[in-house]
Amino acid sequence: MTDFTITPTGGSLRQGIVDYDQYEPQVEGLGLYKRAVERWHADFTFRAAYEKDREAALASAGLGAIAPDDLDILVYKSLATQASEGEIPLPEICAEYRRFIKVKQRHAKQVRDSRPAHDRYRRWRQRMINSGVFSQGVAKFEQVVHAPFAVELCRGCTVNCWFCGVDAAKYEGHIPFDEATESLWRGMLRVLKEEMGQEFAQHGFCYWATEPLDNPDYEKFIGAFHEELGYLPQTTTAVAMRDPARTRGILELAERSNAFVQRFSVTTKKDFDAIHAEFDPEELLLVELIPQFENRASPKATAGRVRDLVLKRLDEGKSVPFRYNLVTTSSIACVSGFLINLPDRTVKLITPCRATDDWPLGYRVLAESTFDTLDAFRTFVVDCLEHRMVQELGFEDPVVIRHPDMATLEATDASTLAVVGGGLRISLNRIDGAEDLKARLDRGYDSLERLLEDRVEAGFDLTETLTAINRIFRTGVLRDPDDRPSTTTAPVQVSVSAADS
Repeated sequence: MTDFTITPTGGSLRQGIVDYDQYEPQVEGLGLYKRAVERWHADFTFRAAYEKDREAALASAGLGAIAPDDLDILVYKSLATQASEGEIPLPEICAEYRRFIKVKQRHAKQVRDSRPAHDRYRRWRQRMINSGVFSQGVAKFEQVVHAPFAVELCRGCTVNCWFCGVDAAKYEGHIPFDEATESLWRGMLRVLKEEMGQEFAQHGFCYWATEPLDNPDYEKFIGAFHEELGYLPQTTTAVAMRDPARTRGILELAERSNAFVQRFSVTTKKDFDAIHAEFDPEELLLVELIPQFENRASPKATAGRVRDLVLKRLDEGKSVPFRYNLVTTSSIACVSGFLINLPDRTVKLITPCRATDDWPLGYRVLAESTFDTLDAFRTFVVDCLEHRMVQELGFEDPVVIRHPDMATLEATDASTLAVVGGGLRISLNRIDGAEDLKARLDRGYDSLERLLEDRVEAGFDLTETLTAINRIFRTGVLRDPDDRPSTTTAPVQVSVSAADS
């Protein structure tokens, strides 16, 4: 139960029409049309050729069976709008493609809307979700699922992408799926299931600043994940063509299991063409190809290595040959929960944020520890759930709007405040002296205690003001007390032997 009302004010929080596990294409050829849209989206040489001679371009790309008039509705916004408004017919294949996209969007929304069983975690995560909207907007919000955890099965990454948003280290090896590791791995998954609930925990995944296929036992790890949590985690790989037979095996494993969409991060045009040549369209129906080689198709978040590159070029007085934004920059982080490196036995509590000097990788680290045993891992997780997921402001905490460039407060009447930003509006009623409180929050305070003192001097009730502030805090618009400059406050080092401290 919440004490505020949330209303989208821009963009759309899209609903699908069926759950992913109920989806079956109702029209033949959907995979081929999806391939044609991918080609149009990522291959600008093909796009130019298509605009000159549609049939010839399709034939040269192995897409000769495509009806150009149908594809036009899928790639040209003006025609898509006309079809939606009934001004031109909507072909059956186009209707099915739209249905397919809506099912994928619904699945992402289901992951984001899933709720941890732990009350404190649930409330904290919702605040992180709201904060993400206020800092990066609804469009980005729809892409960030705030997953429960991510697990690295290697030290570093072999791919070394220039645009890596989490600045992956150089590859130094992987952890084998031997008897001891399997026992620890299954135990960790059970801890996460027990503390979060199975329905929520099953949305974790097994990569981060790593390439999952760098670990030759990756399939064994996700197989155990499926057995323990009842779901096969989604795979994102940048080396689909390193071993096509292995990649095909993972796709077949996903098809046999209750998995949904997998992702190929495609780093070169050569690999893009090779993937289309190696796999038939139906094999790739449930695979998203992310064309990282073409910035016009996949703009890069100004985080990690991209941020370092932008700052370096600007410092040298050089132009930056791609779109970037150092102020309202994005992030590729998508976990509000735990980041685990199994080879190093490290675990952190993290949540996405704008990439800054303090958090250049686009996520905050709220607590971190090492663990040698399953008990130590459990202790850290429980400690974070009980003590590190802030629920309200303390008297010494600053009271500041986190991103005033994106989110503002409105006093809609004498007792109602609205938080507006990023395409989201949250209304809070029963706020005594709403206009006065809005003015004070716009200025900001170095401590909650000072704000309370000033409100009392102005004739407002102490308890009602404190309640109002914490209601506003729970919307996600105010800065977290643990979101301090890294030069003055390091992430909390949690002792794995002192859960009750």
